[in-house]
Amino acid sequence: MRPKVVGLTNAIRRALESHADAVSWKQICGEIKDKGLVDISPEQEEITYGQPNFHHSVRRILSELIKRGEVIRPSKGMYEMVRL
Repeated sequence: MRPKVVGLTNAIRRALESHADAVSWKQICGEIKDKGLVDISPEQEEITYGQPNFHHSVRRILSELIKRGEVIRPSKGMYEMVRL
């Protein structure tokens, strides 16, 4: 089993908060990697089912954030922070 990406949930929150509108999960992944919001190990970069492994983790966490009511999904593959 691959080690968890420490701080990934908070990195996703920061990426979403930096946008006023909805963004795609691929854009969130790109920002996390490009801005170095978390350390992504070479194991997490390994391609699994056609994409880097940490992308699967990002989508899983986005689903959890939706269940908690922190994030909404206005359309397929697009995510946005709930603003109060």
